[in-house]
Amino acid sequence: MLGLANMAQSRSGLRERIRPTLEALRNSTGETVILNVPESGQIIILDVFESTHLVRTAPKVGFVVPAMSSAAGQAILAHLAAAEVAFFVGGPPDAQLQGLLGEVRERGWSVNAGDETPGARAVGAAIMDNVQRPIASITISAPADRLPDKTIDVVGPQLAAIARRLSVT
Repeated sequence: MLGLANMAQSRSGLRERIRPTLEALRNSTGETVILNVPESGQIIILDVFESTHLVRTAPKVGFVVPAMSSAAGQAILAHLAAAEVAFFVGGPPDAQLQGLLGEVRERGWSVNAGDETPGARAVGAAIMDNVQRPIASITISAPADRLPDKTIDVVGPQLAAIARRLSVT
């Protein structure tokens, strides 16, 4: 846990700066909103605002999410060079992953349609630094029945716009 404490300390400026926005996003959607950060080849949950619903997705701070199959990871990987992606996924990205990350980069947001947790879905977007490198991602996570395609098609662009506003320019 010392590593997580050190990471949280080093990212506390980011975390504190965007917490009000993440809380407002949770309040407006009613769904779980998560702040994720890349760290040593992993995507780690740094902050969570749990859904107000009884049935919800509720990951814990410090949980490591898969880089390839999570909306959080895909949002970050989409903005990295292939060599950096390889560091996160354990080898060179294949054509399928490269295509997926290209779609995420072009669209501005990622989707996890139960790939990681059956029955759950998530949409994510990257927060960038002043040289357009991903420093974090934000995700909205919910049971699949509350996050169908038509909702994702609305929430995805909204989340991407929020991530752009949170990015450092």
